[in-house]
Amino acid sequence: MKTLFSKSLLSAVLVTIAASTAAANDSMEAWKNLLRDKVQSSNHYPAKALENGIEGTVTVRMSFAQDGNVNGVEFVKKSGFDILDRRAFATALRLDNMPALPAGHDDVSLIIPVRFKLPDNS
Repeated sequence: MKTLFSKSLLSAVLVTIAASTAAANDSMEAWKNLLRDKVQSSNHYPAKALENGIEGTVTVRMSFAQDGNVNGVEFVKKSGFDILDRRAFATALRLDNMPALPAGHDDVSLIIPVRFKLPDNS
C-alpha cells in the first residue's frame, strides 16, 4: 500500500518541522542567556586581584546534564593569573542549579569566557 502526500500536506509538515526547530532553538538560546546572566551575577572579582590591578579572561568548557546539573568543568584557556583561574573555576561549579535543558537536549557542552575587567576610572 502506497501512502501519497499532497504538496499542501507536505508543505504543512515542513512548516511545522521548521517551526518546532525554531522554537527548540529559541528555547536553547533562552537557556544560554540564563546561563550567561548567572555567570555574570555569580562571578565576583577577587579582592586581591582588584587591589593589584589584575584583569583577564578565563575560558572554561562546561558540560550540563539534562536536569541542568554540571557534569564537568575544564579549562580551555587560563588567564595567566592563578587567582582569576581559581575564581572562574569556582564560579562555574556554583552554576550547578541551572534549570533543566530544553526538550530535545540530553546534555550540552559549552565554552564560556569568564571575564575579569577592572572598572574604568577615567
